[in-house]
Amino acid sequence: MKLILINITSTLNKNLMPHLGLGYVASYVVYQKLADVDIIDLSFYENPFEMLIRELDKIKNKGLKDEEVVFGISMNTHNRYSVKKASEIIKSKFKNSLVFSGGPHITLEPMDTLKNCRAIDIGIIGEGELTVCELLKELKNNSLKDNIDNILGIVYRDGENIIVNPRRSRIKDLDKIPFPDRDALNVKKFPPLHIPGTNPKEVKGTNMIGSRGCPYKCVFCSVADQWGRQTTFRSPENIIEEIELVYNKYGYNGIYFFDDTFTLSKKRTVDFCNLMIDKNLNEKISWFCEIRANTVDYILLKLMKEAGCTGVAMGVESSNQWLLDNVIKKGITIEQVKNVIKWCNDLNIHLKCFFSIGHPGETFNMALETLKFRDGIRCSEKAISFMKIYPGTPLYNIAKEREIIPKDFSWFKHYDNLEWQSYDINVGKYTVPVFRDKMDEKDYAKLMAYLNKNNSLIKIIGENINRINSRNFIRYLVLGSIFIKNKILFKLNITK
Repeated sequence: MKLILINITSTLNKNLMPHLGLGYVASYVVYQKLADVDIIDLSFYENPFEMLIRELDKIKNKGLKDEEVVFGISMNTHNRYSVKKASEIIKSKFKNSLVFSGGPHITLEPMDTLKNCRAIDIGIIGEGELTVCELLKELKNNSLKDNIDNILGIVYRDGENIIVNPRRSRIKDLDKIPFPDRDALNVKKFPPLHIPGTNPKEVKGTNMIGSRGCPYKCVFCSVADQWGRQTTFRSPENIIEEIELVYNKYGYNGIYFFDDTFTLSKKRTVDFCNLMIDKNLNEKISWFCEIRANTVDYILLKLMKEAGCTGVAMGVESSNQWLLDNVIKKGITIEQVKNVIKWCNDLNIHLKCFFSIGHPGETFNMALETLKFRDGIRCSEKAISFMKIYPGTPLYNIAKEREIIPKDFSWFKHYDNLEWQSYDINVGKYTVPVFRDKMDEKDYAKLMAYLNKNNSLIKIIGENINRINSRNFIRYLVLGSIFIKNKILFKLNITK
């Protein structure tokens, strides 16, 4: 049996990195000796569908029967339209092959996805390693049709009915899962990741995951729903073993950890750091991770620095403590944030702070104060985003309750009355609706004016001119005049 795993991104050549989720599924399937596995990554190509057709023709030319080939495609909210089209192309070439999809979006919206993606036979809900292997076993035994209702963690069709089976229990011991198959991922094809706080000419980075899940439930985040608010960890020894592998076999001397919060367990972080030091890996490897303001202190950050950590990222979101406590449910204080900023500066650790604007109940003045707070802190990077609605988030439920989006909202339908962001260039569609509550477009134009008060007006117009068309010309003319007026006032420090 042949398993073909496919990754397709919604933007071209942006932050390219190996898809570790597919790599883990590939390695576990091979470990269980259930199929030969190839991974096709379409992220590199300007026309990914044309490349997909070429790859499918190559597979067809090998003389395999449809029933001997299984396809799996990773789906997130941004690439869902691309995945839908890719699955349709696959079915046009391999009519009798099983096509499944896994990933965050289908995990959170299984019914809506299968209803609108007819070429996808089965959806994988949650972790994929065990579920994919069970599917392949049933296929090899010609018993999938008889036993499909017993397979945990899938969504499938029974005639015109869509059936969601009970979720599979989480994998508690992640050390039992083999490292992601970096040969199948063809990691050498990817540009090295930049590890913040290092010289990219000296440090060649790659991505790694040391845990799965997050116990917190921030208003804008779906991780808790994806993983059931349960965090599972790899042991420090297991992570060290993978670091040594990528260093010795692939030449990577930088690690970008994509854990939601690397420092969630203080003991585990301390043990990991001590192992890095004991094995002298801190002299060879630089690493970056995400932290929370309430999970670190000066002593821990100092140890992380000694162990090779050159940078960390932290979500601040807002400078308004009431919003943090009652709306965002972040579980941190502004005092903790200020402490982390000071400690990172004292230790010369690269710090990236994330801020977000447009939360439920947030007023223009609250948002402006956050932007001013952002301007006043000293950290290496400051990122800002405006609230967007994603499936599985508390914000998604709030948006339905307040009828910001329809109660029967579908992720495969475009609503003209909503503002959309995040563009899938492969299919020419916007993919994520913007959350709007206490602030209107004019307020956002003023906030954008504040953010861009020192930027070139010509450059700003050039970056946004493609958004304007005959239908929205008047709207953008009004918003543009508000933006320019407030940009000048902010620059002159007149508007408060």
